[in-house]
Amino acid sequence: MKAVFYLPGHPSYFDVQYSQEEVDAAIATLKRFFLIHDVGEVPVEFVFLSAPGKSVAMKFETSDPDFSVDTFREVTNDIIPRRVDLLNSLLRTARKDRQRGLS
Repeated sequence: MKAVFYLPGHPSYFDVQYSQEEVDAAIATLKRFFLIHDVGEVPVEFVFLSAPGKSVAMKFETSDPDFSVDTFREVTNDIIPRRVDLLNSLLRTARKDRQRGLS
């Protein structure tokens, strides 16, 4: 049993134009401080999509017929939006900090 969360890892996934370096720095910060490693007894993996055109989504793998995938989705439905919001916030903050430093 495992849940894989696919998160944006390429500039094309964001509404604002960021460089790959900016995205990579935000991902590094997110990995350091804000990623969870499991949900209850379910191991969780985060995969950052490094190419455009993929789906930001969760994929759940289980062979346990008694496990409720729907319940797991309900419990975890905010993980992707929160992590994407956090990535956007990290990107905006880093850009503002750089711009202040250049002024």
